[in-house]
Amino acid sequence: MLDQTILDADNRQFWQHVCGTKAAKLYGFDGDDAQSIGNFDRWFFDYYPYLRRFIPFNQLAGRRVLEIGLGYGSVSEALSRAGAILTGLDISPGPVNWLRHRLSLSGTPGEAVEGSALAIPFPDESFDYVVTIGCLHHTGDLMKSISEVHRVLRKGAGATIMVYSATSHLRWLKYPTDTFRYVRSVASGSDKPLPLGKDGRAEFDADPDGNIAPEVVVVSKTALARMLRPFSVQKIHRANVPDHPIIGRIPRAWRLESEGRIFGTDLYAIVKK
Repeated sequence: MLDQTILDADNRQFWQHVCGTKAAKLYGFDGDDAQSIGNFDRWFFDYYPYLRRFIPFNQLAGRRVLEIGLGYGSVSEALSRAGAILTGLDISPGPVNWLRHRLSLSGTPGEAVEGSALAIPFPDESFDYVVTIGCLHHTGDLMKSISEVHRVLRKGAGATIMVYSATSHLRWLKYPTDTFRYVRSVASGSDKPLPLGKDGRAEFDADPDGNIAPEVVVVSKTALARMLRPFSVQKIHRANVPDHPIIGRIPRAWRLESEGRIFGTDLYAIVKK
């Protein structure tokens, strides 16, 4: 049985190594100066162009926005530059301190705080929008973290929530039996996510030293929709494609618009309270 206290400590330690560092080093953007960070951010939004479709940057000026799970800080800084009143939240001090450094360096306003997505340290109805990309599926309780997002949003406010898909072509090709069993359980009414073993977790999240994320769950579109029932409006999109030595020769932009929309490895839920 999952011990949440131990998992929280393990997550705090693992995510101390800022997510995105591996890519920054690979492409030579790993400096802590403004130019290196700017180069990384340009690569980041080119590599994940659909983020500008799923996050309404141009509608958030003057709005109180919370990002949960900060990674390299690219989304947070873009939100701040768009005029949002930004608060960043992460379970580990590494990303928190990195975002503070970025904001100080660029002169863009915002705050970053340490805390858990399972107990967001803000009162009910504190925010006009929440963004959480690739975070909630690591918490150990996806449903509780979604409930916390709902709690801190004011009535009529929205959120962008990304979690890993349990029914991408990658999952069907590599783990057909596990995927079939999971889909059958969802068809029987379950809304529980599928926790991954060590090999499955390594495919999604490993740091440059080879350490593997302590917890990763995947979820189907149907199960996620059930988890999101407290929201009055919800729309779920598939996105993203895995790198591949052969298929990867096809332009990524084309793959994102075809393969990604049908079989994508990620699910983006756009919801409103």
